Amino acid sequence: MPIYGPTSPLPPPPVFERPRPAPRADGPSLAPDAVQNERSAFAEALDGLVRDADGAVRTAEAKAADFADGRSNDIHGTMIAMQAADVRMRLLGNVRNRALEAYREIMKMTA
Repeated sequence: MPIYGPTSPLPPPPVFERPRPAPRADGPSLAPDAVQNERSAFAEALDGLVRDADGAVRTAEAKAADFADGRSNDIHGTMIAMQAADVRMRLLGNVRNRALEAYREIMKMTA
């Protein structure tokens, strides 16, 4: 088994670090485009979570309606879809609660 070190023929793996903007005279800040990218990434993640939860709820409702109307006899699939929708909605509620808590903490810091 070869030992890799300073004399190893393999180059070291690249180190990826986020570029940091230069600090301003009045304190550190992010560049406007970096803030916009962070906002859009967070917004996209939230949007995906909401869409996923909505899709799961719609699927569960459709399966429950099919089962209730007698078009389907798949009780297991219906219950699994309903539980999956419930878990996704709980997750969405927890994310909302955490975001509100973080917002309130930030508002306390500025006051």
